[in-house]
Amino acid sequence: MDKRCKIDSILSSKRKLNKIEKFKKEMIYELIDNTHKGNWEEFINSPEIHQELEYHLIKLRNAENENYHSKDGAKDKIKEYIADCANLLLMLGNSYRLYE
Repeated sequence: MDKRCKIDSILSSKRKLNKIEKFKKEMIYELIDNTHKGNWEEFINSPEIHQELEYHLIKLRNAENENYHSKDGAKDKIKEYIADCANLLLMLGNSYRLYE
């Protein structure tokens, strides 16, 4: 099965597609929420992107730990940091012009 057929198969499930859409919305929300930091498309310095990604992965690990040890949990923080990490990976891909 080629790559396109696999993608079509994955997207044929409305439940799976709904999760992908929710994830995409979280990414977009975080991009909008971080506009005060500048235009994400202009953030193309690979070492800086890697540094930011490492920083956000630490924040994610801390939130996961907090979620484990807290009654209230930290799921909102986890969701935010996952979206931030995904956006940084998008920026890394953009720095290599992978999506043009």
